[in-house]
Amino acid sequence: WEGHGYWDANFGTAALEADFRFWTWGRFPLKDRTVCFYDATRRDGSTLALGVEVLRDGTVQEIAPPPVTPFRRSLWAVRRETRSDPGFQPSQQMSLLDAPFYSRSLVETKIEGEVTTGVHEALDLVRYRQPWLKPMIAVRVPRRRGWAFD
Repeated sequence: WEGHGYWDANFGTAALEADFRFWTWGRFPLKDRTVCFYDATRRDGSTLALGVEVLRDGTVQEIAPPPVTPFRRSLWAVRRETRSDPGFQPSQQMSLLDAPFYSRSLVETKIEGEVTTGVHEALDLVRYRQPWLKPMIAVRVPRRRGWAFD
């Protein structure tokens, strides 16, 4: 795969599954900027909905996100949704990682009239908490021969 990506880090004082039920986010390049959308459902039922744009000069500002639009579940049936213009149906273009509780993929959506493909992740923390899943998490995923960080 070749295209727009991201570099991120996560930090918190508690495990994600202690505070969240579901989490999804996407990063979508547009002609003049990049937009990111974060949506989460907390364990108490409250929600988080955040839209930000990153301009070419590095300026970051909050934006009003377009409507949430569900799209096809992952191979492991993880629920997926992202932001899109009304009437547009987002779709997976390529699976990057599919697990029983997590999905990362390239997703096509439409933002302010512009069709774009970006990185999208969905995390089902209710499923992650299930005892039957814990042994699967300990399994090491094999890498392709010659794979390395550059």
